[in-house]
Amino acid sequence: MINLRSFGEDPAQVSKMALAYIRGIQSTGAFATAKHFPGHGDTNVDTHLGLAVITHPRERLDQVELVPFRAAIAAGVDAIMSSHIVLPALDPAPGVRPRSAGRSSPASCATSSSSAASSSPTR
Repeated sequence: MINLRSFGEDPAQVSKMALAYIRGIQSTGAFATAKHFPGHGDTNVDTHLGLAVITHPRERLDQVELVPFRAAIAAGVDAIMSSHIVLPALDPAPGVRPRSAGRSSPASCATSSSSAASSSPTR
């Protein structure tokens, strides 16, 4: 779903690009934000229209999705934006299920997801 709106699929390359972007944003005095934690690239649902579920095991998250966020945190990123997805490997909350009609209800919105950075207007 993310397609061209990310820095890619390779965690090392995404980290490198994100860090350069973070440094550039922060050099202007603006806040840099890493998003969408803990990774949003492997969704098959437009999360503006429905609730995505990412079923990767924790080991995969540690090796792929979380790598750029760890790098961003180590570099001093100002903020991290979470995604609105279901990610059982991080939060196996019982009863949290996406609605099948492609829309999510407020009660079904679960925590947290690729790895790009954005900015806010002021620091």
